[in-house]
Amino acid sequence: MKLPVVVCPSFLEFYFTHDAEDDDISIKIESEFRRRRFIMSNEILIYYDNYFSNSLFKDVYSQYLTKKMQMKNGFFENIDPCENEKIKNLPLDDNLKSLLYACCSLDPSILLSEKFDDILHILNSLNILKLNYQKLFDRNEDHILNQYRLPILRERIKLGQPNEEVSKWLKPFFKGQKNITVVDPHIFSSADDQYGFENYILPLIDRTANIKIITYCENKHHARHFKNVLKNSCYMGRNMSIYGYNNNKLQHDREIFTDDYHIELGHGIAMFGRDGQTRQSNVNIKRIEDIRRTELPKHSFIA
Repeated sequence: MKLPVVVCPSFLEFYFTHDAEDDDISIKIESEFRRRRFIMSNEILIYYDNYFSNSLFKDVYSQYLTKKMQMKNGFFENIDPCENEKIKNLPLDDNLKSLLYACCSLDPSILLSEKFDDILHILNSLNILKLNYQKLFDRNEDHILNQYRLPILRERIKLGQPNEEVSKWLKPFFKGQKNITVVDPHIFSSADDQYGFENYILPLIDRTANIKIITYCENKHHARHFKNVLKNSCYMGRNMSIYGYNNNKLQHDREIFTDDYHIELGHGIAMFGRDGQTRQSNVNIKRIEDIRRTELPKHSFIA
């Protein structure tokens, strides 16, 4: 999952001071850039050019920019940010405003910068998170990039958290994913699990995605019930199929596989309580290529 970041030239300058293949700081920053959507606009590019025009890193910057722009799959994501009236009326120079306009066009709004500590109150009022190098890589800092830094191991969902809050946290892991496989023995045989899926997981999934449900199916009565489930209005227009296995010992853990991620739900989808608050559960999320196997219980088509 690539979250967007706006990069201040001061952060690039810090990176250039450590630009060497054997420099740990350089390697960490470059790796971070590749994991993010590096946002660019015409105004930001002008700011970069002006910033480095009289800098010791003028040539380094020029070579870096050329190299990244020539990358086959693209490195920068160009946007055309809209003017924001709040920013427009601030007593700040146009260069800084170009960064803020871009930030406020994004969700979340993240600015990587080694400067601007003196205007943190303004950034906070605009809901812009500013991170310097130290805060960016401090795993003890409670910011959104750390919250989504994979692998996520034993993320503790507390008893009584708002369901919507946890669902919103999971949302980026489903965005743009075209193939979803949910393995849960109780997803449609338990009213709590079905409620959680229909209200807090299904809305996160793109309407054009292929959804495959694999669940425990004890008998023909279960199979008929599962077929009727697909008649619910929330599934209309969805490309969804249900498969079953008849031995409840074949699968205990609740898992969700997407194109890019593997999500383990300790309490299952029933962690989304019907009272609008969560039950305690631990959640693990990894990149799909980082799990050893993707074996599933032997299953057959139901509906």
